[in-house]
Amino acid sequence: FFYIENLSVHIKMDNMQSQSLWRDIKQFHKKEAIRFLQARKVKVHIHFKEQMDLLISSKTMKLKKEGGYLFSGEVTLKVGKDIFNYSTLYVTFQEGKGSYIIEKRQGETILQIFEPSHLLKSELNNVP
Repeated sequence: FFYIENLSVHIKMDNMQSQSLWRDIKQFHKKEAIRFLQARKVKVHIHFKEQMDLLISSKTMKLKKEGGYLFSGEVTLKVGKDIFNYSTLYVTFQEGKGSYIIEKRQGETILQIFEPSHLLKSELNNVP
């Protein structure tokens, strides 16, 4: 089990490739180094080159088996000056055009973040 308190992460999407991060976490899981990942008091800043940045804050975040992230417990999503509140928010990273979309599926709010597929390099800036 892996718990993180007061997690604050900045992600620059102009050179992000989430699959490399997810592959690393899966390798730890296979080695039974991480069986369960949860963070408390979470802030994730996602920076886009040509779109408004996102700020996700929540009481908890869990890594899901399928590779997404479930934020729960008074989730706040700030998009520019607009603020949205959710009880849960499921975040996925995938290849695609544009920056992101927010949609409701079967009562669940899903934030799909599109990463540039043409870039091979990943960069994750972690600020304690």
